[in-house]
Amino acid sequence: MPGAQSDTAMDPSGAESADEDITMMLERAEACSVATEKEGLLREIIFSDKTGDAAARAKEGAITALVALLVKEKKSAEILTLSRSVRPFFATIAKAKTAKIVRGFLDAVARDSAAGNDNAALQFELCNDTIKWCREEKRTFCASELRAVWLRCTSQIASTPTRWKS
Repeated sequence: MPGAQSDTAMDPSGAESADEDITMMLERAEACSVATEKEGLLREIIFSDKTGDAAARAKEGAITALVALLVKEKKSAEILTLSRSVRPFFATIAKAKTAKIVRGFLDAVARDSAAGNDNAALQFELCNDTIKWCREEKRTFCASELRAVWLRCTSQIASTPTRWKS
């Protein structure tokens, strides 16, 4: 029939178009070779107001990619700030996915520590802060996973006390 439009074009919410946009933004960010530009694109995805399954998947991927980029660029301290700022997004996804992403924050900082950067204090602070948030939000599974990491950080700090004295 002439002049007929596809169902996608007739979708008044534009949800499918928005899903494609955010997915394409993530692909563009992953392909970007300039770190500052990549970081900006990833942050734009993470803090966009787009919703839906595709948007949630793109945001999860962007968070993971941004954490990896921050570690690579020696900006591990920014991971704590990022972990706090994405908490409103965590309310929109499954608790198990949240736990996986939170664990990714800690694993990234731990990998950076293994590479020779002294991030035990950052790991400890990230654990404490996140465990507190988990308790407030009644995310017991995530909190219990983090307690083991917290204990490891505590023992690392206790075994080398001169490192923390000024």
